[in-house]
Amino acid sequence: MRAIIFVIYVILISACYPINKTIQPHAEIVVVDERGNPVCDAVVTLIAGAYPYGEERTRMSIKTDDSGKAITSDCNVTQLV
Repeated sequence: MRAIIFVIYVILISACYPINKTIQPHAEIVVVDERGNPVCDAVVTLIAGAYPYGEERTRMSIKTDDSGKAITSDCNVTQLV
């Protein structure tokens, strides 16, 4: 009985431990010039930071296509390093 209570206690305490997890959500960026025309082959850089530390965690650069779009999908940032 004591073992069961101890296991439940450990599970409840471990659920309170903060875990840093950074997720890069889906993003669709359109790069245009001052006239509104799409800019192809522009480099768009997405930077993930860690709060509260303020340090840079990862950086990902994407080139735009012929329509000026740079698209990312939902992914774990650690996969992009």
